[in-house]
Parts: sequence; C-alpha cells; structure tokens
Amino acid sequence: DLAQDRWEMGWGLSALSPNGKLLAQTHNDQVQILEVETGREIRSLPLSGYPGRSIAFSPDGTLLATENQQTVALFEVESGQRYFTDLPW
Repeated sequence: DLAQDRWEMGWGLSALSPNGKLLAQTHNDQVQILEVETGREIRSLPLSGYPGRSIAFSPDGTLLATENQQTVALFEVESGQRYFTDLPW
C-alpha cells in the first residue's frame, strides 16, 4: 500500500500546522517544512541519528517538536533554531 511504500522510501510522519499553511514531514534523517498551497520547501531541519517517531506543531505554529529513539528536539519554524534534550535511556 501507499503508506508502506512511502515508509520504505524513507518517508515517515507528517504534521499540519494549526493554520493549515505548512506541512512538516520526516524523510530519512530530516524534517522538511513545505507550503501547503504551493508545495515549496520552506526549510529542511536535521534530525539526530534515527528517523522521527513523533512530530507536532505547537498550538501557535511557531515551534515544531520531533521525537526519535534518542532525542526530543524542538525547532523554531521560522528560523530553524534547534533545541534538544537527550533522553535518559
């Protein structure tokens, strides 16, 4: 099926911003942020090591959170600034 095909090609998770204007999607070791209307990539953000397992925008759409097996990362959507915490396990 399409979902399995996308996963095997390295595509993973998606999240829509609260205002519906941006789409964030994991692809291998990065998160791509795209304009929904045009499909244009706004920003590419690096993930740490493993592909993301969870992804979500903050309620105001200014932050993007990702989680994988080792790290929780928080990104400012506009600047790409990354903040992260290594998990204790």
